[in-house]
Amino acid sequence: MARLKKQIVVAFLLTLWCTCILAKAPIKLYKEETRITLKKNSVTIQAHYYFENNSDFELDVDFIYPFHVNSLHLFPEKISILNPRSKIDFTKRKKAVKWTVHFLPMGIETVYVGYQQEIKEKSVLYILNKFRTEKIDKLQFIIETPLDLMDISISLKPDSSKTIDQTKFFYITRRYFKPQEKLKITWK
Repeated sequence: MARLKKQIVVAFLLTLWCTCILAKAPIKLYKEETRITLKKNSVTIQAHYYFENNSDFELDVDFIYPFHVNSLHLFPEKISILNPRSKIDFTKRKKAVKWTVHFLPMGIETVYVGYQQEIKEKSVLYILNKFRTEKIDKLQFIIETPLDLMDISISLKPDSSKTIDQTKFFYITRRYFKPQEKLKITWK
């Protein structure tokens, strides 16, 4: 009898463990639209993130948004975080900001993050895997550079580019994509 109880407990714990391992996260980032505007000494990021709550429960979720910060890429001075209804309060950390979003059951939330970062070298690093534990359905980038930035190199190969007036635009779209590293942009 004791052996049977032990087997039942082990089977229960094994089932519980497998369920936790295989369960999908209730909050999923399904789309990102980001515009990166390069200037000689700064970069401006304007990003829209689209999240869905796949659970039947209201959830408050804390997000930590990291920046690439070092002696050549300074912590952004101007940061805005909004959703369609209001400004989102955030707290600064050493190399990130943190905020909370309330999700209704089976709800969708959009978050806008905008910031300007001073740079002291001819490169920009944008952290791609901020919120991702699984593939993103659609990832879109528009990278905008003045023509005086020469030999632009982008770690994600652009799908297309065009020049309008004195600005070059690079367009990148990825579907069902899980980034493994940062987006790196360099120039001369």
